[in-house]
Amino acid sequence: MSPMNTSRQFVFSLAIFVGIATIHQLAFAQSTSTIIAQSQEQERLFLIWENDQAGYIDAAGKVVIPPQFERARNFSDGLARVKVNDKFGYINTQGQMVISPQYTSAEDFSEGLAMVRINSKVGYIDPSGKVVISPRFDFGWNFFNGRARVSNNGMYGFINKTGQLVVPTRYTQAMDFSEGLALVSSGNKVGYIDPSGQVVIPSQFDSGFGFSNGLAWVAQGDKFGSINKSGQMVIPSQFELAGDFFTGLARVKVGNKFGFIDASGKMIISPQFDLAEDFHEELAMVLVDDKVGYIDTTGKMVISPQFDWGWDFENGLARVKIGTKFGYINKTGEFVWEPRDIS
Repeated sequence: MSPMNTSRQFVFSLAIFVGIATIHQLAFAQSTSTIIAQSQEQERLFLIWENDQAGYIDAAGKVVIPPQFERARNFSDGLARVKVNDKFGYINTQGQMVISPQYTSAEDFSEGLAMVRINSKVGYIDPSGKVVISPRFDFGWNFFNGRARVSNNGMYGFINKTGQLVVPTRYTQAMDFSEGLALVSSGNKVGYIDPSGQVVIPSQFDSGFGFSNGLAWVAQGDKFGSINKSGQMVIPSQFELAGDFFTGLARVKVGNKFGFIDASGKMIISPQFDLAEDFHEELAMVLVDDKVGYIDTTGKMVISPQFDWGWDFENGLARVKIGTKFGYINKTGEFVWEPRDIS
C-alpha cells in the first residue's frame, strides 16, 4: 500500500481575520483528515473471487470493485495488477483502469515502478504507464531498497531506478535486497553484497535468507543459525527451518514442531505447532491437528484452530479456507466475508 499523503494547512496572517481564519482552519483540517482517512480506507481493499472472476471488498466486507477480472493481485503503491482478455493492466482503488491491459506478464508496483514484459523482454513502467527502463532483460523482479534483481542468460545482477546495471549479471543465484544487503552466489557458497555490489559478507554459507531486524538466517550443513550484518554468528546453527523476525519473534523448527524465538535466540513460545508462519500484525497462523488458528506474541491461541488453511493478517483481515470455500476474518475470528466458492 502506498503511504498516506500529507496535507499542508494554510495559516491566515491578518489579525483582523484571526477569528474567522481559525474557524476555517479547523474546518479545513477536519475535511483534510476525512479525505486522508477515506484514502487510507480505499487502500485497504481485499481480493475476492466469485464465478471465476476477481474483485475487491473493503475491511467491512462491502464489495467496492465488483468481480470482473480474470486474475488480480492485492493493491501495492495504490495500484493493482489485473488480467483482462489474457493481458495485464493496472487499476486504481476506485476500479478505474489507469494502465490498459497490454502486457503478457507483469508484477506489482514497488517503490514506484513495476516490471512488465514487452516483446519477450522485461522492462519497468511508472504509475502513468510510461516505460522508464527499456525492456532488455530476460527476467526481472520488484524494486527493494532502490535495487531490482534482473537476469540475463541465467545470471543475476541488480539495476537502479534509472535502469543502470549497478551490479553486473555475474551471479548464479541472488535474492532481493533487504535492509541494505542481498544474498548472492557464484558457486557453491552464498554471501552478501551491498547496493554498490561490494562484498560485505564473503561467500561461506551453504544457503541463506534475507535480513530482518538486523539478522539473517544462514545454513552450514543442514542446520540454520543467524548472523548479523558483520557476518558474525549470533544464534548458533541448530534449527531445521527458520523465518524472518517480525514483532521481535521468528518461527523456528525443532524436530517436527514449530515455536518462536527472540533476537537473542531465547525460546519464547515453545515448539508445539505442526506448522507456523511469521507474525504479521501481532498474530501468527499456526497448524494444530490439521486445523489452522492464530496465536498472539505470548503464544496464546486467540483464534481457535478451525480452518483448513489460512494466510497472514494484512490491514486487519486474514483470508481463510474452509473446504473449497474462501472467506475473510477479522482479528476476533469473525467473518467479514463469508466463505464461498470462487468458481
